[in-house]
Formats: sequence, structure tokens, C-alpha cells
Amino acid sequence: MKLYFPLEEPSMQLFLRGLLPRVFPNFREGVDYFLRPHQGKGALQQAIVPFIKQAKRSSGIKVVIVHDQDNDDCTQLKQKLSNLCAGAQVPVMIRIPCRELEAWYLGDHIALQEVFPEFIRIKNKKQFRNNPDILRKPSDILSRNISLFTKSSAAKEIGKIINIKSSESTSFKFFISGLKNFVKNAN
Repeated sequence: MKLYFPLEEPSMQLFLRGLLPRVFPNFREGVDYFLRPHQGKGALQQAIVPFIKQAKRSSGIKVVIVHDQDNDDCTQLKQKLSNLCAGAQVPVMIRIPCRELEAWYLGDHIALQEVFPEFIRIKNKKQFRNNPDILRKPSDILSRNISLFTKSSAAKEIGKIINIKSSESTSFKFFISGLKNFVKNAN
């Protein structure tokens, strides 16, 4: 079995590059899984149909599409992506980080503080005490409050250390459990 990840952006690639070896220690990038970043939603959506057509020519392929919710209705977005996969003869799993990838970081204050120590001064603000999936534009919030925050540096470093078992982000927990089940049910 090989996992292919069509992704919305390069930061998700960097994040998964750090995360996946921790979730699946025996998997290797370029052998067992492949990360294919695109330059935004439109590029990802345009690539799905040709990608699915190409994937069905090979056996043992499973596809995991990861697409940020941003301001879209989650149910409608998932339906739109599902429609693009209609007729796929390969297993497809669609996961949507609620709002953005950066909400997943806010689900683990310890990891965020380890990578960006200045997070300590804002972590107790009211907006960070609830499920981070409800925050609008968490990337903007982090950029405004953490001087060294960049999407790529955060993705690269936090993917390596984010707590897989105790995140406060519901959509991150859903991603991890869904991915484990998707792989487990490969055969």
C-alpha cells in the first residue's frame, strides 16, 4: 500500500513530513507515502480529478486529500471535494483542518511554546482557552502575536513535536484517528 497526499499548500507538506514518521514509524516518505503540495485551494481542486484518474491505474494506492476549511462551510466543502473524487476506483479520505493548519498548532500549547517561546505571554488569553478550531484566521493571530512566526518554520518544527494524543483541536484528533483507521483498513 502507498499513501498519496494531495495537499493545499507547502506548509502542510512540511508539517506532515515531521508528523507522519511519528504516527507510522515504519513508513518512509517517497516509498510508503508521497506528499504533493499545491499552491492554494484552486490548484489543489484542479489537480484532484487528473490525480485520481492516474492513481486508479496502480494497485495498492490510497489517497488522503487535506484541504483547509478557511471560511467555507465544512459540509459543503467536503461534498465539493467528494464530487471531484466521484468514480474514483481507489480509496479516498478527505480531511479538512477546521479553519487552518495553524489551529492544529494552537491545540498544543506546549509544542507551540517550545518552538516559539514568546507564546508564553499570550497563551492564557481567553481566545486560546477553547477549542482552537473555532478561531478565525489562526495564522493571522499567530503572526500578529509571535514575532518569529512564519507558516513554513512553524509547520516544519511543530510537525516534529505536536502531541498526537492530547490535542485540544478536534479536527486534528479527527485527522489522526481517521488516518490510522484508513491505513489499518488497507487490506
